[in-house]
Amino acid sequence: MAELGKRANVMGPQPIANRREMPPAMMEAGAALFELLAGGRLDEVEALAMPQALTEVLRVTDALRSRVGSSAAHIISYARSNDHYYVKGKLLSPGAEPFTAQFRIGPVEGRWMIWEAYNLSGGRTGWSSPA
Repeated sequence: MAELGKRANVMGPQPIANRREMPPAMMEAGAALFELLAGGRLDEVEALAMPQALTEVLRVTDALRSRVGSSAAHIISYARSNDHYYVKGKLLSPGAEPFTAQFRIGPVEGRWMIWEAYNLSGGRTGWSSPA
C-alpha cells in the first residue's frame, strides 16, 4: 500500500448522526392534506398553498377534478431535509388509475402550508417509486 504520510491527517469513516424524529404535527398535517384530496375538498387544499406554490397546487387539484367518486388516501412516505418536510401519497379510486402526488409542507404561523406540489402520476421521475 502506498504511504499516506502522517496518518493523523487522513480522514477515516465519519460517524453517522442520529436520526431526528418527524414532528407529529407534520405527519398529522400530511395525512390531513391527503384526506382533503381524497374527499374532493380541493378548495380547502388550494387555500393551504403559499402564494408562490399556488400554480403548482392548482395543477395537482385540476388533475383531480376530473376524477369521479371518492378516493382512499394512502401515505407512501414522509421525509425531512433540514427544515423542509415532504409527504408523498397515493389516491386510489374504483375504476381510475392511482393518483400520486408529493408536497413540501411547512409551518407558517401555527398552520402547515404547502410550499411545493408535484403530480407524480402517469410518469417515471426521480421522485416516483418503482412500478
